[in-house]
Amino acid sequence: MPLEVIRFAAANHLCVDLAYKRSQRLIEPYSLRRTKDGSLLLHAIRHASGEHRAYRIDQIEGASVTDIPFIPKYAIELTPAGSLHAPSTQHTSHSPGRSPSSRSPVRSIKSHHGPRYVIECYACGKRFTHEKYNMKLGKHKDKQGHPCSGRMGHLIDTKWS
Repeated sequence: MPLEVIRFAAANHLCVDLAYKRSQRLIEPYSLRRTKDGSLLLHAIRHASGEHRAYRIDQIEGASVTDIPFIPKYAIELTPAGSLHAPSTQHTSHSPGRSPSSRSPVRSIKSHHGPRYVIECYACGKRFTHEKYNMKLGKHKDKQGHPCSGRMGHLIDTKWS
């Protein structure tokens, strides 16, 4: 049975050679979900491209475990044995294994070492912080929210971090 093979591969972090809709693909299996109409979906990542894919279990023609390991990108929900757990797809709009609280990607905080230049617009007096010593200003609005025609400023302060 292909499902037992897939569960074994997932538990051991091994890729699966999947025969699906008359073609072969190498996948990293993660979880099962049940659709509204009761169909089971296998959620996986294509090994070559890293793209998320869902495969209907009833359309899988064959599956075999390979000796190609993978490093999981998400928590693997498939267990090697025991009862089959397949939550509904309507409650899981996130990627396989990601908790709803971690849906948005983690953004790195850009650290800057060195001087920061405080530039004041000649026309409106609005202040901007630049990482480079450059007095040119981009399009901006004045302190009242109206478009400012000023594109040059002068140095007010230098801050070190």
